[in-house]
Amino acid sequence: MKLKGKVAIVTGAGRGIGRAIALGFAREGASVAVANINMTNAAETVSQIEAYGGKGIAVKLDIAKVEDNQQMVDETVKAFGRVDILVNNAGVRNQASLFDCTPELWEHAVDANLRGLFWAMKAVTPYMIKQGKGKIINISSLQGVRQCNPDRTAYCSTKAGIISMARAAAVELGPYNICVNTISPGTIETNMGGLKTLFTPEIIAERCKYIPLRYRATPDALIGPAIFLASDDSDYVTGVNMLVDGGWCASD
Repeated sequence: MKLKGKVAIVTGAGRGIGRAIALGFAREGASVAVANINMTNAAETVSQIEAYGGKGIAVKLDIAKVEDNQQMVDETVKAFGRVDILVNNAGVRNQASLFDCTPELWEHAVDANLRGLFWAMKAVTPYMIKQGKGKIINISSLQGVRQCNPDRTAYCSTKAGIISMARAAAVELGPYNICVNTISPGTIETNMGGLKTLFTPEIIAERCKYIPLRYRATPDALIGPAIFLASDDSDYVTGVNMLVDGGWCASD
């Protein structure tokens, strides 16, 4: 078990990519704090963790609130005695273009996708520094690297910001033996932002033409990369953005 004895926080773990990573960590021996705004979904993830014989707790988190991020970390340490891994996965998706984005939509995107991740990192680092080691994984998007759609300037801007923020944090936290990396998924089967409704079979088939592997992955595709970046196997890896996109970016 690559994460035996470790304690992880996974935000946005009530469904989709966050849940997949939380369950993957539990199977590898980690105790997991499932942080989510919807506590019913969080409790379902914890139940699945416990079904594997693992340990989990559900923590209420509105990622945009500074106090929620601090409370999330404090509750995790209270329950498990330490925190070794933070996966910043919570966020929002919107279709706002430069032309139709309102101040409210812009602020919401920045709060959830960028500012909240910063406060989560800030809350967890004192514990990791005290422990002498830590792993932080920020989930961005392929659209933080390349523009796939003409109507998501706000979303793409925040996702690019995550990658830049992680690189800066990697340099700043390196002397404390804290590794900070990013995973940028490509086209993944998830209902974030109502994508199951937006993506018709025709749209999915058209998108897959641009993916060298020719298929759209499930959230489970993120488990292996996340376990690697959370484990001791990646102790000399920091400041990296790992693309999990079926080769889409390479085909440009």
